[in-house]
Amino acid sequence: MTDPLAIATAQLDALDGDQLAILEGRIRARAFVRALRTVPSYDVALRPLLNVRDAAPLLGMAAATLKRRAKSDPAIKALTVDNGTRLLQFDAEKVRRFRERRAG
Repeated sequence: MTDPLAIATAQLDALDGDQLAILEGRIRARAFVRALRTVPSYDVALRPLLNVRDAAPLLGMAAATLKRRAKSDPAIKALTVDNGTRLLQFDAEKVRRFRERRAG
């Protein structure tokens, strides 16, 4: 069985300086794009956010129930904010509008 790393190294050794510089630029660009995906957007950083403990009473449920429903219920999941971490946070404005719609 051939070692994939050995094949990749042999292929890199075959490249000249210009080709290596192009490849390096492409790798740096990919790494930069991946890093950008993990950073919250500017818009998210300016929104007032609620943690589970604060959002649960506003939505009329216990914190444990809210955590569980945020994973499975699309209506509750839509209230969450992807902040680039595992921390579950809710957009305060979306929660307010959700409560208004639910109140009728």
